[in-house]
Amino acid sequence: MKIDKDTIPINARHWDNWSFVHLGSGIIAGWLIDPIIAFTLLAAYEPIEIFVLSPFLYRRFKIIFGNESWNNALIDIVFNTVGIFIGYNFLRILIEPPFILF
Repeated sequence: MKIDKDTIPINARHWDNWSFVHLGSGIIAGWLIDPIIAFTLLAAYEPIEIFVLSPFLYRRFKIIFGNESWNNALIDIVFNTVGIFIGYNFLRILIEPPFILF
């Protein structure tokens, strides 16, 4: 069976299982990186995921990844931001990070 990426529905849900991954990565980033830099990196990932990674992985390996709407991408950024807040303001106080990247 041939899979055509254009016939696969775009993930337009506001949150999904990946939202927890974004929250967790935001917590770790907020713990190890300055919050402004962490936010910039994690927010910049979303358009790269949609416009670069998703088409490349599908064309090269037929892997469907990042087939999501902008609504989902914006909510992912919100989850990242909440995670950064938790990591910087709470986790960094409870557990001193082993290193700080930036």
